[in-house]
Amino acid sequence: MTDQPERIVFNIDNFKNCPICGTKIDASIKGGLYKSGWVSTSDSAEIQLFCPKCGIKSIPFDFTQEGIKSAITAWNSRVEPIGNSEELPEWMRKAIETEIEIQLSECGLKAEALYWVLSLKKPEEE
Repeated sequence: MTDQPERIVFNIDNFKNCPICGTKIDASIKGGLYKSGWVSTSDSAEIQLFCPKCGIKSIPFDFTQEGIKSAITAWNSRVEPIGNSEELPEWMRKAIETEIEIQLSECGLKAEALYWVLSLKKPEEE
């Protein structure tokens, strides 16, 4: 009796949209074959999620049922703001401001992202 490849249950709709731009994501599957459902064709098969619009990518996950569960958990996790930038500890504000100064002197444009971090505000609760 020959070993049948593991059938992978995979539905892109189980994943939230891109956390950066909100676009529906896609997946790149290496070592997988679609034949009336996904099957893994090698022990090193993997899946990587990506946004076709802004290009953000996940790390590669094993293309197994357990790997798909891990990918869903990781991709669908979202970080919620914990407070306003004014509430940052002084040492953290100082570290960010120092990095802004370094980036301004060396690169210019990268500092915009750091200023954005300092401008974050937690939405007012209703």
